[in-house]
Amino acid sequence: MGKHPKMLYHYCSLDTFLKIITSGKIWLSDVRKSNDKQELRHLKSECAIQLLTAQNEYIERYSEEDGFTYDFKAMEEINSLAKKITTADLFITWVFCLSEEYDLLSQWRGYADNGAGICIGFDYEYLNQINLLAQQDKKRMFCLRPIEYGRESASEYFASQLDMDSIPMDFDAFKQTCHTALFSTFSEAPFYKNDSFAEEKEWRIALTHMPECMKELANKENLTGSILDYFKFGDSGYIVRDKQLVSHVELIFSEIKSAIKEIIIGPKCNMTPAEMSYFLISEGWLKDMEDDSVGVYSSASSYR
Repeated sequence: MGKHPKMLYHYCSLDTFLKIITSGKIWLSDVRKSNDKQELRHLKSECAIQLLTAQNEYIERYSEEDGFTYDFKAMEEINSLAKKITTADLFITWVFCLSEEYDLLSQWRGYADNGAGICIGFDYEYLNQINLLAQQDKKRMFCLRPIEYGRESASEYFASQLDMDSIPMDFDAFKQTCHTALFSTFSEAPFYKNDSFAEEKEWRIALTHMPECMKELANKENLTGSILDYFKFGDSGYIVRDKQLVSHVELIFSEIKSAIKEIIIGPKCNMTPAEMSYFLISEGWLKDMEDDSVGVYSSASSYR
């Protein structure tokens, strides 16, 4: 990855902000229950198109070669599976959403109580400790990643998964590559979205598991434990939201005061920076009104 942002911002209600500050916890929620009806489908939809393209290329490349074989029934099964994955899920992914943008009106409207909430600035370097876990824990897929936007990004992903130049004239090898690409789509889908969302410049803290992992999440001995001395997993459970049950997983910060560096007050929030600073002093976040270890600002958006 190239240049990364210094800060990543989470937009939320004043109530959620209070819970994060006082508990040192954030909630990763089931991404399937987000407000984007096409969530997870962007990459999956591209999958069927790319598989058909790959099949045509395989036939064109090797059809006149001696010993060429092609199992149309087997490929029809793969095509059928590719169509089904737009609505099916092999994994559940819980996410905590962030943005590179710190005072974006659409974010205030959509995610921060219509502008009456708070934007929390998290230090990128602190959050990026999550990615060091990937090399140590193969069972859990736990990461911090930016969202890739647009059909071109999805196409590039599949081009890397279905690299025709690396596939010999061996139908079993070709079929296995297709299966691998299909399988990887399930775990990669949470990180690809339509380019209509591009202005959000979204990043996600994401935990991915098989669906039956809810049993494991309920087993504190398996889930709770230090993660690089920066985080640990806490409780899991459900809340009612938008007329449905939404599962979540707690991520507990070992030292959340080291992670949060800025607080931006929403354009329709009735708090002043001075009031927010008094609150932070009362919670032990700031020593006094001269302490600027956590920057407190008001949104510059003129929204009412």
